[in-house]
Amino acid sequence: MASETNRRLSRREIIAGAALAGGVALSGPLHAAEPAIAASSAVKTYTNADFYDASGKFLPEKAKEAYYDMFRRFGYPISDTLKKGMWVLDFGLGDYAHVGMAGIFWLNRQDYGYFATRSTCCPGR
Repeated sequence: MASETNRRLSRREIIAGAALAGGVALSGPLHAAEPAIAASSAVKTYTNADFYDASGKFLPEKAKEAYYDMFRRFGYPISDTLKKGMWVLDFGLGDYAHVGMAGIFWLNRQDYGYFATRSTCCPGR
């Protein structure tokens, strides 16, 4: 019995255990408070054609709208602050579908009531 408890795991056993744990974690909600995704909300697969015009110019509003679609699917509120402060970029690579990025900056400053977005707390800065 003692030899069984002190036995070292093989790499194969560790990888199998990690894969099983990852599958379990991804198979359902993490907790009861997680919002359910509407069954009618199909996941859209985006391509670069969704984010660029015919001449290859990046269309930031199209990229933002893709994020808003995702937020709606997950029941995340889309505030005016998010709409004004959210930025998107394709790093000049012309490949937003694979390397694009979006975000919003939050500032933790006392003079702006803590945890405010740059667009709401400090216009013009």
